[in-house]
Amino acid sequence: MSQDHISILVKTMIAGDHRSGKSALFFRLTEDAFDDSIGNRGKSFSQITQTYPHSMNKLFSTHPKLFRSSHKGVTVNGQSVNTGIESKIVFELWDMISNERIYPEVVRMPFVATSCVIIIFDVTNQDSFDNLDLWIKQMYKHAKDLHTVIIVGTKIDREDERCVSSYDAEMFAKSRGFGYKEVSSKTGEGIEGILKTFGESLLLGDPILGEPVKEMNSHIDVDCEDKVVEDNSRCF
Repeated sequence: MSQDHISILVKTMIAGDHRSGKSALFFRLTEDAFDDSIGNRGKSFSQITQTYPHSMNKLFSTHPKLFRSSHKGVTVNGQSVNTGIESKIVFELWDMISNERIYPEVVRMPFVATSCVIIIFDVTNQDSFDNLDLWIKQMYKHAKDLHTVIIVGTKIDREDERCVSSYDAEMFAKSRGFGYKEVSSKTGEGIEGILKTFGESLLLGDPILGEPVKEMNSHIDVDCEDKVVEDNSRCF
């Protein structure tokens, strides 16, 4: 029987420094709610389904592995599916464990088979911004099937405490070939744009992985042991 849509599963990771807002962002994306005490709970997993009025023809031609099929007449569970109609993307969302510096092996495993990555920093915490390149390095070391990466500045509801400007963050993301978003997990501002960006990037066959990213990655010594800054409260 022919279906009127096709669904694909896209593993999506939230990464970033301890206390930068990973769990709060995960909770907002998955539950559309905010809980100030949600942090320090360990790695979490959930699925979010988004529907798009676009075909998956381009995505199939560029990333056929996502369909687990070897030909354009895609078959899912033994049924023929038309890739040219309504698309449903199931984002398999992972919230990386909060004490990744103590257990470095937890950094490697979640990145395996990841297609989309949200690397976050706290706009009120300069150190979390300064450590972004370390997370980018780990991502390229362990994630081999990347499609789209977004840098996200969190906690924009605390504007009076901001120490990383929107301009500086956007220029940083642009220099590495990534998209940039700012959000507040507390108020929900900007949240909807994250999965929308991922979905459009996937369906339009337009990865957000520019040449600056590839160039920077080629100069990274991924075997070197880096340590993130320990002080999570510095703001100049």
